[in-house]
Amino acid sequence: PLQDAEKAFALAQKAVSVDDMYAMSYFVLADACLYKGQHDDAVDAAMAYVKIQPGDAFGHVSLGFFLHWAGRGEKAVQAIKKAQQLDPKYIYAAYVPYLDFEGFACFTAGHYEESIEAWNKAIDRFGPLVQRQAFLIASYSELGRNEEAREEAQQLLRTNPKFSLTSGEYARMYKYTEDTERLLNALQKE
Repeated sequence: PLQDAEKAFALAQKAVSVDDMYAMSYFVLADACLYKGQHDDAVDAAMAYVKIQPGDAFGHVSLGFFLHWAGRGEKAVQAIKKAQQLDPKYIYAAYVPYLDFEGFACFTAGHYEESIEAWNKAIDRFGPLVQRQAFLIASYSELGRNEEAREEAQQLLRTNPKFSLTSGEYARMYKYTEDTERLLNALQKE
């Protein structure tokens, strides 16, 4: 995986150098930076995408995604809301995980009710995934809604019996260990 991340990073840099006005190259660069643990560079690349195509909903939702992992929850929520304004049919978009990114951003910002709402909509529309369920459980737990958290945890274990907190690589992409620990601690309560 480290070699793949390095190769993706080099190719994304090359794409940007070939045409620095092709916004999608910056998304790929942001993604490669994130996997290398270069959160601020990922955010900068995503911001370059938005600067090139300010009316592109995908650019804004992607910016929200990278801001979330960089621990900038409030800014992430703002970017996601902007994307939703630009694409009012986002609720039907299976190809761009607007609801997932909204759930992430709201969790990181501490907006747990909004996070729960986004995760429930995502699960209802597109089905359960480990990340969706894990962040939903953590959001319930952070609000002290322990019964709902336990019910969701039982559902997660029914559909993913091999799930464990140590396998939660999704939680390890955060820039700040406090964000990772908050998620994992909330999950451990249940």
